[in-house]
Amino acid sequence: MRTLFLIVAVAFIGAAISYGQATGSGFLISPNGYILTCHHVIEDAGEISVRLANGKTYRAKIIDFNESKDLALLKISAKNLPYLRIGDSEKAGLTDEVMALGFPLASDLGEELTVTTGMINSIRKSMGEPSIQTDAAVNPGNSGGPLVAMDGRVIGVIQSQFRKALDEEALLTGERVNFAVPINEAAWLIRKAAAPFVEKEIIEANLSKKQILTLAEPATVFVIAGEPEESSESPESTETESSMLKGRRADIDEGPPADPTDVRAFVLKFVKAGSEDSVDETLQFFTYPVVYYYGSTDISEAEVREDAESYRADWPSRSYEVLGDVKVTGRKKENAFHVTYRLKFAVEDSSVRISGISDNEMTVIQKDGSLFISEVDEEIKKEVEEPK
Repeated sequence: MRTLFLIVAVAFIGAAISYGQATGSGFLISPNGYILTCHHVIEDAGEISVRLANGKTYRAKIIDFNESKDLALLKISAKNLPYLRIGDSEKAGLTDEVMALGFPLASDLGEELTVTTGMINSIRKSMGEPSIQTDAAVNPGNSGGPLVAMDGRVIGVIQSQFRKALDEEALLTGERVNFAVPINEAAWLIRKAAAPFVEKEIIEANLSKKQILTLAEPATVFVIAGEPEESSESPESTETESSMLKGRRADIDEGPPADPTDVRAFVLKFVKAGSEDSVDETLQFFTYPVVYYYGSTDISEAEVREDAESYRADWPSRSYEVLGDVKVTGRKKENAFHVTYRLKFAVEDSSVRISGISDNEMTVIQKDGSLFISEVDEEIKKEVEEPK
């Protein structure tokens, strides 16, 4: 677990409610299930669950994280969700009023949402990572929750409470000295996950606290990070199953098996299509409904089209290169192949370039003599953001 400041000791606000399980907070940043939280809340978790304000609980997948900034992006398979609008932390100033939302001390107080208010005491940029200091009350379990400005937009991700100093002067601090990661530090995650939903205009008029709560309460989520469940698979099972596609199976047609060489060529064409402008070129590779990226199930052709068009609009320039071999292995059922490959990627718009490496896997099936993707997922292994 990282040290936020060099001269202070920071106690992270993730409350353990049972052995092997910890809890924290998070908040939705898009209607299709992307969630921001703190990295330390989900660090080393074998399994992550998220409970929404409506009481429904979903299994969550880690999409990406930055340990040094203590930020993580999660994804759940749900649609039409309430979400918080993103503010501009650069516009936050001293004495600005803020609200902090989260689920503190869940093991002692219960799993109800808590809301506190305060003001910004300092904008710190000289002590390690940038941070917003506030006197809004924060307790264990608040980590990952939103710090909301009075226009109803998120300006920070609640992170930690300042306990004591370790420098030789033994600096003393009082109560209610708390910190949040400025939301602008999460811009790269937000852009990746929810660019179509980030409104650029800033609302000038302040809202009442009740109005803010109406917006923020349904979008604030309870995060449970625990150990993985024991596998129920038979130890005699000989089928290799992907970690990203675990537990999902495609219905396939019987018939003469496809040649693995043809499958490799099919996958290379699919990768190449991602750098081209034609959305139709990409859509023809899938069979619908498809198990799509980040655990989204039963995705229709219209939904894949919307995603592909949005991604191309956000990133006009895209390049992809397969590193090494495309590995193809058969599954127990005929005409189904498990495919894995490593991808070097770079996407850019007018202001930023993001490059990196991802591990990809999919299920390719044969139907009526043609190949189609029935399941696809990816895991980002390395990512670098550079201003242009």
